[in-house]
Amino acid sequence: MGKKEIKNSYLGQPPTILHRAPLCRKTGTNPLFHHLPFGLCQIVCEGKVLYRQLFLLMACLWLGSGLQAAAAGIDTQIGDVRIEGAAANMPEMNIYCYPGQPELLEGVSVTYGKEELMAGQAIPFAQAEAGTDYFILLDVSASVSPDYFAQMKESILDFWRNMGAKDKLSLITFGDAVTVVFQGQTVADDISGAVNGLQNTDQTTCLFEAIEKTAKLADTKEEAGVRKVALAMTDGEDFSENTSTKEEALATLKEKMIPLYAMAAKEDKQGGENPYLDSMGVFVRESGGIMEVFDAGSAVLKMQGLHQTFQEAFMIPARARTNVVNHKKKALTVTFSDGKAKTSDFIASYYQEDTDPPVASIKQNSKHSLKINFSEPVKGANKVDAYEIKHEDARITDGYMVRYDKEKATAVLTFEEDLLKGKYEIKFRGITDDSMEKNELEKRCSIKVKKGRKLGVSDYLEQYQVFLAGAVILIVLLSAGAILWHKVKKQKGIVTIEGRAVLQSNVERKHHVQVQKKQIPRKQIQFCLEGVQGTGRQLTVDIAGSIIVGRSGNCDVSIEDDRMSRQHFAIAESNGMFTIEDLHTTNGTWVNGRKISGQSPLAPGDRIQAGDIAMTVRW
Repeated sequence: MGKKEIKNSYLGQPPTILHRAPLCRKTGTNPLFHHLPFGLCQIVCEGKVLYRQLFLLMACLWLGSGLQAAAAGIDTQIGDVRIEGAAANMPEMNIYCYPGQPELLEGVSVTYGKEELMAGQAIPFAQAEAGTDYFILLDVSASVSPDYFAQMKESILDFWRNMGAKDKLSLITFGDAVTVVFQGQTVADDISGAVNGLQNTDQTTCLFEAIEKTAKLADTKEEAGVRKVALAMTDGEDFSENTSTKEEALATLKEKMIPLYAMAAKEDKQGGENPYLDSMGVFVRESGGIMEVFDAGSAVLKMQGLHQTFQEAFMIPARARTNVVNHKKKALTVTFSDGKAKTSDFIASYYQEDTDPPVASIKQNSKHSLKINFSEPVKGANKVDAYEIKHEDARITDGYMVRYDKEKATAVLTFEEDLLKGKYEIKFRGITDDSMEKNELEKRCSIKVKKGRKLGVSDYLEQYQVFLAGAVILIVLLSAGAILWHKVKKQKGIVTIEGRAVLQSNVERKHHVQVQKKQIPRKQIQFCLEGVQGTGRQLTVDIAGSIIVGRSGNCDVSIEDDRMSRQHFAIAESNGMFTIEDLHTTNGTWVNGRKISGQSPLAPGDRIQAGDIAMTVRW
């Protein structure tokens, strides 16, 4: 029985299930057969059983006695889903998966970071009319036997011949160095010469460096959004060492969600058991791919099986609200109809150019609010000054507030009073879409409110307050001018005397008299300040009647003290006698330790306390 018959004999399940199961390290087959006697397993694998019914009967009898052990040997249950990878050209994203049951993809939901994407109906990839970028990594080290290497090259050519019209193939060899043999070739291109000319003579192998190189080749803006699949053909010798490099390569594949499939040689160059299959299989499955084990005569057949598996994938289309990318790792979570979820960290790096500005429409939300619907999420819509509102060409500058709902892409303008009947027009300022380009919302929108209140006297006064104020000022000026003109006319006109305008009626009666101002005698008083910078500071002040001392800069003596009042106390002089008076302060004024009220006599040597400042007076 060949490979195809083995698939169909597996309890009638789709081939995808068998492709996802871990492969037998010795035989390269499904581990379901591990629970059969080894001799029967060998017969089955080599195709020596001629009747399918006989095999099914024996397998069921054996499984009936060891069902629990069989279940333990399969790590992927029926009904589970394998997420292969994803491709994004924001806001669009495609997730590729293999469901055990297609029903699991009904009502699937997708979140990326904190945003729930709009997920479309999952469809078989073969119906999507899309291509795949394939990257084959070929081991050209001498550790691969000549027969195996020849089969590898033939399977590559067979794979190329059966590609779809939109598929592209790149070939990277790894041995002593990593070499890109060709890139982006289609089924219409001829690659046979390049493949047939390859030889495996290198002494070392550098698979993980080839994986890093492949990830860079796949990460281009031109191919953003296209499904990517990497396929390594190797004996896996690199998996015995370079642990840190292996982890870095796996992290790169996961971040870019590029699956790595593997065609692993069953035997080493000497014909012995390949010791690297287990570790290679773990690596491949963690990346989202599966591994096929082939011998010198089955490489082409196993490659055809993988190619068929690629076509059995399902594609889940999803769309974000914007094309914004920040080149940071985010959790991509897919939740299926059974409630189970698969999460992978993914970096979306590319986006489609958005040249369309957002548009807005307006409708009445309530008797005192208007609702603006934006065509997409916007920024800046939560600011009051982002809206220039007019009612019947009269601008409304205050008396309203705005509330923006990012999820619904709506803004509600709520006014303090009920809406007026008539046309409202809104012009937007500084509102842009939430895109990488930040396209600005430029078009205005308007609405005619039919059910609103009518303009009252207060509305007219408010609406035309500028014009009314101007009219009042004009009337006042005209009235003042009329009164002045009447007065001038009554006083026989105006004449100019010594460069000054004078009413003529006042000319005969006007006399220039020079008045000698009385000189007020001044006394000096000296303050000796304490509690300020420079203790014992002397301050001499002239007193012409009285002075005021306080914290204000307008005082005759200004002292910076927070506990002093702005005008704290006054000192008056009369006939050589000095008095002091508290100016109704909070903290009071003290003379020689006694709090004063009203006018108190002041003698030389008295000590005054005001706030935190003490001073001694002398004259």
